[in-house]
Amino acid sequence: MPFAAGTNPSEDPPRNAPPPWEARWCWTNLRLARPWNSYAWFRRTIDLPDRPTSAVIRISADARYTLFVNGHRVHQGPARSFPHAQSYDTLDLADFLTAGLNAICAIVHQFGVPTAQSVYRDAAGFVLDGVAETHAGTFPLHTPDGWLCRDAAGWRKHVARLSPDLGFQEHFDADADADPPDWLTPEYVATPEDGWKPPVVIAPVGGHPWVAMRPRGAPLLADEVLPFNAIVSQFTGENARGYKVAEDVFHPPLQETRKKAKMSLEAPDAMLHNDDQASTLPPPPDGQFHLVVLDLGQIRNAHLILQISEAAGDEIIDVLYLAELDKNLAPLLAAGETALADRYRCRPGAQRWESFWPKGFRYVALIFRNVEKALKIRHVGVRAVWASGERPAAFDSSDERLNAIYRAGVETVRACSIDAFIDGPDAAQAQHWTETRVTARAAAYATGDIALLERGILQVAQSQTADGSLHSHPPSDDPQGRTVDSMLAWTGTLWDHHSHTGRTELLRACRPALDRLLEFFASHEQRDGLLGHLEAFPFAHPTPQFDPKHLSASLNLGYLQALRWSADIYEALDRDEQSARLTAKADALAQALDKHFWDTKTKTWKDGFDPVADAPVEQTSVHVNALALLLNLRPDMQTAIARDVILKAMTARRGKTIVPPPASAAYALDALIQANLRAEAVELIRTRWGAMLDRGATTLWQQWDGASGSRCAGAAASPVYLLLQQILGITPISIGWKRVRIAPLVGALEFARGAVPSPLGMIRVEWEKVGEDQLAVRIELPEGTRGEFVGPLGETRQLESGASEFHT
Repeated sequence: MPFAAGTNPSEDPPRNAPPPWEARWCWTNLRLARPWNSYAWFRRTIDLPDRPTSAVIRISADARYTLFVNGHRVHQGPARSFPHAQSYDTLDLADFLTAGLNAICAIVHQFGVPTAQSVYRDAAGFVLDGVAETHAGTFPLHTPDGWLCRDAAGWRKHVARLSPDLGFQEHFDADADADPPDWLTPEYVATPEDGWKPPVVIAPVGGHPWVAMRPRGAPLLADEVLPFNAIVSQFTGENARGYKVAEDVFHPPLQETRKKAKMSLEAPDAMLHNDDQASTLPPPPDGQFHLVVLDLGQIRNAHLILQISEAAGDEIIDVLYLAELDKNLAPLLAAGETALADRYRCRPGAQRWESFWPKGFRYVALIFRNVEKALKIRHVGVRAVWASGERPAAFDSSDERLNAIYRAGVETVRACSIDAFIDGPDAAQAQHWTETRVTARAAAYATGDIALLERGILQVAQSQTADGSLHSHPPSDDPQGRTVDSMLAWTGTLWDHHSHTGRTELLRACRPALDRLLEFFASHEQRDGLLGHLEAFPFAHPTPQFDPKHLSASLNLGYLQALRWSADIYEALDRDEQSARLTAKADALAQALDKHFWDTKTKTWKDGFDPVADAPVEQTSVHVNALALLLNLRPDMQTAIARDVILKAMTARRGKTIVPPPASAAYALDALIQANLRAEAVELIRTRWGAMLDRGATTLWQQWDGASGSRCAGAAASPVYLLLQQILGITPISIGWKRVRIAPLVGALEFARGAVPSPLGMIRVEWEKVGEDQLAVRIELPEGTRGEFVGPLGETRQLESGASEFHT
């Protein structure tokens, strides 16, 4: 099976430096006249005298590859990266190779346009470096020697974008004259007559634009082929005019009328099972389509798989990827820039197609068009993908509602963890850094993964430009992507990484970027050290109705926190002078915040300050008051703010105080917990997040009502770590988890049990109520971790590494 190169991308150079690259970057042509949405095939056959003992390769592409060996899908990569720090994957192909003739093949795609997960430097490329080692000798596999390539004709180039942040819809014609279906097999003979030719060398490894190669440093993608749960509805209707040559197959159904149909499919459930049975679609009346809606059960990041056992040829299957349905269980479509859809055109006979790009969806609508003879559909499934290498946490309690919220949160984190922590698996799949901080914390508790966070921190640093600013969703060149809140959040994630791991390598690697970022902020200070709006560097998520001419409390509270984090970072790096200077600057800023944003009349923190009126604005938000509480401003007012502002607004049906969405409510919950309103915070999770589940959610939403935003938002998964922290009570109280506090919140619960993967090993906690304010407790701490247990009545017990059992 494939294996990852390592999990420590901050090490440069790595401890065991890899051998020099012998391969070179290749493509079908030196330059692409029309580079957008280009697919190419690469193929190498090799005759081995016996089964290899090892076949370790390094592989990369600009932008993505899918690798096959002897027809078996091996992996898709590389992880997103800037070309000047190009990511590569390390795989061992030994288990896929055999004695005799073998075929190593790759489908490679170049966006040719900027996306939220890539930049385009006017070059496309594929590189594979490695050898197969057998008992009889060593056999090189490097590109370009022995390789052949050709442009892939099956994918149509000029099609609609999936969204402004993603690539293109896939319109694949399986009957394209020059695209043989068996080209992945060793027996296939690649000839010049079929367009095959030796690859053109684009650059040596280390050449522009790929001037530095970086190991993935994060988990490879795990994948699992999954069935759909059910067919939930069927419809018929009349095809829109021009449907056969449409560049966009998502929006035309908006113009088509459809009506609910009886079960037109024969043996409809057969397509849900990957066996020899098939569903049969009789030909609809001339000019009409048949639409089938399938339910996956929850949102997944997945490739669609279509298997047809019998087709006449030229049937069209349009695929709509959906997060929700309307009240009639029909596709819920809307005009706009998002167009998550693909098209597959059948060839005669049996066939199988798997989409190259994964999309995020729960439902799929298959629209069968141009069906003139009975079409037999053997199987429709998906290949779900996520970052592998999990050490899963566990959570179970006597409250099934909390358990269900936790499970939905874990599934949300999984769907948002691929080659980066993405904001959601559907329309953007961007590594938005303001959201990443919460997603990463949930992932650290739920899976133990810290490598994706580390990798992302480095990519944010790599995005820095001459003015010191950082990009909000690297790797990207989006000029609107340099948002102030993401830059502030970056300092937080840098500290979070150190606090979690106890390591300083990443702090040292990123210190120069932090130096320049602090200079950037200092250059934008206005009155009393407060930051202005920074018009060229907007908030990614501005407060509603906020006037950009006003000074922002949210911005400046974030600045104060960033200064404090930075002071701690410099102290960890033994740069005491810089740490002291930043601490003094933070103290002065705290006084300025109190002067400008504290409202003595209402005893709340206001969202802004009007320089013309020389007074705070009227607007009040939970988020600003939560940040002020977490920063320990006005400590004498914290209990009142927690109860009368944060908790009151979060539990009210409506009110004037602005309530944060789930994707940023983590700070409100953290503030309540800091004010010792732990039970109230957990009850908010039960009611607020539980209401999503009551409305059918299986992953956590970006907005409370689900009417807008993503139905699977990584930053909404804060209940994952908060339930583990509060109900199990597991919280680190020293850098690197060397000391932990176990302080379970019992309340009305009868029991709770679970585990958290710390950097030093699994921490397991199990408690059960055995009497009034009395618990039976079992705790396991890994080697190197000590702790303290705080019981329901406040009693404290010291814990050593290993297992402990006791009654309170």
